[in-house]
Amino acid sequence: MGVRETLDGAVADTVGGGLRPPPLRMEVADGRRMMVRQCGKPVLLARVDADWGGVRVRRRPGYRSPVAPLRADESRRNTDWPRLFADRLGDSDCGPLHAGRWLFSVRTTLPPYRRRSSPAHITGRTEFEKPSRSN
Repeated sequence: MGVRETLDGAVADTVGGGLRPPPLRMEVADGRRMMVRQCGKPVLLARVDADWGGVRVRRRPGYRSPVAPLRADESRRNTDWPRLFADRLGDSDCGPLHAGRWLFSVRTTLPPYRRRSSPAHITGRTEFEKPSRSN
């Protein structure tokens, strides 16, 4: 990990190094194919159905979580989740972090999303949109 900034309720880490793909990453190819690669090995293969209505997934051996397991007693002691998560991802040699600035913070709610039905019956895709705020 490079430089760390402590912000109000958050942690910002700047990861150094050249611009290259992270060790844990998603790759896509023609033919509606997707792959999750970790440390050079394909660990998850997927293919989107022709009608875009589903995904067939095959897990391969070798995946390792980039975040070490957290023991219950440790979770009770440590309430600084952003720092803990940033430390664990930074210690991982096969994680998703690449060069750049990363912000770790706690979210207590997620933004509401609703299914947009208009193009789904034509394309077979399920699309989501963020609802507009009405004044």
